[in-house]
Amino acid sequence: MHSRGIAQKVFDDMDERARLNVQEMRLEKERQALRDQFMKLDHAEVAKKSDQELATWQSQFPPDSPHAIFAGHEWQRRLTVAQVGAMKFAAYVGVAGSLLGIVIGAFLGASLQKPVSDSEVKSANSSTQTESRSTVQAPMAPAASSPKSITVSSPQKQ
Repeated sequence: MHSRGIAQKVFDDMDERARLNVQEMRLEKERQALRDQFMKLDHAEVAKKSDQELATWQSQFPPDSPHAIFAGHEWQRRLTVAQVGAMKFAAYVGVAGSLLGIVIGAFLGASLQKPVSDSEVKSANSSTQTESRSTVQAPMAPAASSPKSITVSSPQKQ
């Protein structure tokens, strides 16, 4: 009986190895079929798919398959395109805002300036010349020495 149990275990082990080999061969055939299918894949066709179609297509394949990896790259490409578009829009808004600020600043600068007549310019020049001729002396500083004690006398009663 004992030898029959050992023989059964050997056959069971061989049977298990054979099943594993068959399963591994089947998986390898599936992988090869996926690789062959991927090589025939039209990448432009995948890029034309809508987001929903791409998600549905990606879900048909295992996560480690070339199809799923390619779909992941397609998602990244779409995200990059959207981000570049947003950055371009932000740049255009920034340039437009800068130009608008320049125009508004120039307009305000021109409109807030008071026109000056020739007579005002002449009178301003003449007053400037008379001021430059006269000299103004600064007041003298108080003496450096000060009394040490101050005596205050009160008025006397009469």
